[in-house]
Amino acid sequence: MKNSSLYFNSRINMAVQVMAQYLFFVMAFLTMLLCLVHIPIVSKAQTPINNEEVFLRHLYSGKYLCSDKKSNGENFWMWGPIPDGHEQRYIFITQSAGNGKYYLKHKYSGKYLCSDKKDNMGNVWMWGPIPKGHEERYAFRFEYVGDGRYYIKHVYSGKYLCSGDKDNHGRFWLFGPIPKGHEVRYTFDLIRIIGFSSL
Repeated sequence: MKNSSLYFNSRINMAVQVMAQYLFFVMAFLTMLLCLVHIPIVSKAQTPINNEEVFLRHLYSGKYLCSDKKSNGENFWMWGPIPDGHEQRYIFITQSAGNGKYYLKHKYSGKYLCSDKKDNMGNVWMWGPIPKGHEERYAFRFEYVGDGRYYIKHVYSGKYLCSGDKDNHGRFWLFGPIPKGHEVRYTFDLIRIIGFSSL
């Protein structure tokens, strides 16, 4: 009986060791596969993070804030889904400006989302570098509304980034305060990008 118990225990130990080795090789293979095919892993951020690469997805349209331009004064617009190989045109880097404010640097152009407008329907565009003394025109606050979603408030104007458009190439503008019942037009998913091995 004792020998039978020892035999049974040794078989269990061997099975556990084999299973652990199997799981290690599976995880190593999946990691290598992600590196080879450049698949991005995304997750929803609960708070903006300094120098984090993110997609900004407009909840109302389901489209992403983007641009394929690189010159100062060019507009941003919405597009989706994101075409393969064009990810950099949709990526923004959240750069802390202190006191809960952030600059949104467009990865593709190296320019910043900004506006010098204060009225409703004010346009937003790209510019960079940020001129000294004009920092508030480039600064935004993220007001958390739950589930990784935010209102994006322009510091200089006190207005919110928004859109009532739904089609590709629709525009974004500034408006505020947020009208009751229209909150979805002002809401963005802040989607952190993790695991781009190459772009």
